[in-house]
Amino acid sequence: MQARDVRKATGMRVYETSLAEADQATYFMATRGADKLVGAVGSSSLTGEKVAEIGGREVRVGPTDHTNAAAIRSALPWTA
Repeated sequence: MQARDVRKATGMRVYETSLAEADQATYFMATRGADKLVGAVGSSSLTGEKVAEIGGREVRVGPTDHTNAAAIRSALPWTA
């Protein structure tokens, strides 16, 4: 999965260096207008809205809040 794939599917500005894969998901940071978002392609525990599909996998984005930070730390322990 590359940032351009997520960008094309969502229309969001995706930070290329933010992509990280774990388990069955690719996590990323993006912006939509002035909003900073965290997202995942595939199965994850992030909260937020479904915005697209890539290869049959759900793309979900949500706010950069405590709940999603905990989900990211759980999936990517090196971010803790």
